[in-house]
Amino acid sequence: MTVSWDPPARSGVQGCFWSWTAAGLSVETVLGLIDKGALSLAFLDAPVMALPERLDRSYEELAAERGAPMSLVQALHQSLGFAPPEPGDMAGEDDATMLEVARLFRGAGATDDATLRLLAVYADNLRRIAKAESDYYEANIERRLRAEGLDERQLIELGTQLGDRVIGLLERVLLMVYRRRREHVWTEHAINHVEEALESSGLQQRVPQPPAICFVDLTGYTRLTEERGDDAAAQVAGRLVALVNDISRRRGGRPVRWLGDGGISGSTHRYLPRRMRTAGTS
Repeated sequence: MTVSWDPPARSGVQGCFWSWTAAGLSVETVLGLIDKGALSLAFLDAPVMALPERLDRSYEELAAERGAPMSLVQALHQSLGFAPPEPGDMAGEDDATMLEVARLFRGAGATDDATLRLLAVYADNLRRIAKAESDYYEANIERRLRAEGLDERQLIELGTQLGDRVIGLLERVLLMVYRRRREHVWTEHAINHVEEALESSGLQQRVPQPPAICFVDLTGYTRLTEERGDDAAAQVAGRLVALVNDISRRRGGRPVRWLGDGGISGSTHRYLPRRMRTAGTS
């Protein structure tokens, strides 16, 4: 069963109690399993479970300090997919950071609604990343260990030990990928400004080009899944994604969306410089 982890003021054992209850589990029964040595709470000390430090003031006090309405604080949490905090709950360092982001964007002319939509995009994609990590670990590591005879306590403890070693590296990889993607996006944004300047000066004319869209579908995927199982089919689909993305990238395109055995790629070249247009017709 999947449980939404959204209580803003709960952490550690208290958070576990809340999530067990929300999942319909008896806290007494779970604690009994822990006492018998069948389960472990070692994962609570893992870096993956670390939460931002709490401030010495409530959400209501933080909002007043930053000159923001309490409704904005609650909306920020909702945009991230979490339950809105109560005014008297203790605020965290991350709450102060989000309010500062909203203030800076507001000062630049953006509305709070636009900022909330941006944060919702962050939250949705980071949720998918976290879920992919969990699915990867369960399918490629935990499943094998369980088949070798490890019980749930041993699985939790080994997973915690691996998490201690790898979580910092994963976060560095995640930040590296984000920075490189951001560099590409903002470089394209800068190119648009250069094109505008060239066109307004008469040095170059824009020639609109219709976008190129490529639809890809893997034939026989359903049969492959039935005959060889989900894991084998997922490996084939993964190789297809890597192949198509590489071909698309080398031709100036980018992946738009993938759904299992099919996907869409699109060209990012919207205009041709005059010299290319002339060369193409001469």
